[in-house]
Amino acid sequence: METRRDGPMVSIVIATYRRARWIRRCVESALGQSHAHVEVLVSDDQSPDETLQILSEIHDPRLVVIAQETNLGVWENWTSVVRAAQGEFLVFLGDDDWISERFVEQHLAAFAKCPEASSIFSRLEEVDGGEAPLRSVVSPFVVGAIVAPLVFLKAILEHQLFLGAAMHRRAVLAPVWEETHPDGLVADHGLLLRLALVLQAKVTSCEEPRYYKTVHAGQLSARFKEVSRLQLELMRRVKPLGRNRAARRLMAVFCAHVAILQGRHHAATGELDEARKLFREAWCHAPLLPFCWSQLAQAHLMPARLTRTSRIQRELPVD
Repeated sequence: METRRDGPMVSIVIATYRRARWIRRCVESALGQSHAHVEVLVSDDQSPDETLQILSEIHDPRLVVIAQETNLGVWENWTSVVRAAQGEFLVFLGDDDWISERFVEQHLAAFAKCPEASSIFSRLEEVDGGEAPLRSVVSPFVVGAIVAPLVFLKAILEHQLFLGAAMHRRAVLAPVWEETHPDGLVADHGLLLRLALVLQAKVTSCEEPRYYKTVHAGQLSARFKEVSRLQLELMRRVKPLGRNRAARRLMAVFCAHVAILQGRHHAATGELDEARKLFREAWCHAPLLPFCWSQLAQAHLMPARLTRTSRIQRELPVD
C-alpha cells in the first residue's frame, strides 16, 4: 500500500520498560502506518534487558528514542513522550501491543467527518502471548455521533473503552494528562475520567481500526487485588469532580462496587477486619444499594461464608 505523507502529523507515543520481547513489533506497527506523516516517540525507563538495544537497531527518521538516565516510574515515563509530542493528534501505544496498518489513516478520516470530536475510539482486540484472539471490545458509541458526557462516563466506568484504542487531539488531551499525576499506575483511567467529568469532552467512535492488546501474566492488570486498590484510590480522588447530580450518583455507585470488590479480595485472604471497613465505605458511597447491605451483613453475621465465596470468586483453594 502506498503511504501518504500529507495531512496532519500524528504523534504515536510509547513508554517502555523491560519489553525486549515485544518492543520491535510495537514500534514497527507504528512506523508501518499507511498514513506515514507520523512521529513515533519511545521513552525507555532504564530497562535492564535488551529493550534499548533493540530500539537502536530500528532505523527510521520518524523514530525518536528517549533513554531515561534514571528509572522514573510509569506516569513520568509516559509524560516524557507526551510532552515531547509535536503532532496535532496523539495515539497512546502500549509497549507490548500493536496497531493495524490503517489505524492512523482511518481515525483521521473519522476526524475529518466529525471535526468537533476531541477523541475517537475504535475496536480493541485482546490477544494472548502467542497472538491468539481472546476477546474483542467494540466502542459502545454510534459511529460518528458525539455522545453525551454521561454516556461517555458510563462507558469508562464499565470498562468499555481503552485509552490506546483511540486517537486524541493533543491540544485537548495533553493538558489533562498533566493532572493525572496522583493517579500513578492507573493514570490512563484517570485521564478518561477527567475528560468526562471535568472537560465533558466530545467523543465518538469509528468502526474499522484495530488496537491489539497483548494480555499476559506480567501486566499490572493480572494482579487483581492491587488493581482494585488503585482503582478505589483513584475513584476517591475523582468522585468530587462530577459537575451534576447524575454524574455524582453514577460515580458513587461505581465507588461502592470497587470498594466491595476490594473488600472481597481481603475476605478471600482472611483479612475480615479490612473487608468490613471497605464494605462500610461502600455503604457510605451508596447506602441504598442492596449489594452494599448484603456484603456488610455477611461480613458480620456469616464471615465463614463470605470468605468461602470470595475465595471461589478469586479461584483460590477453599478450606
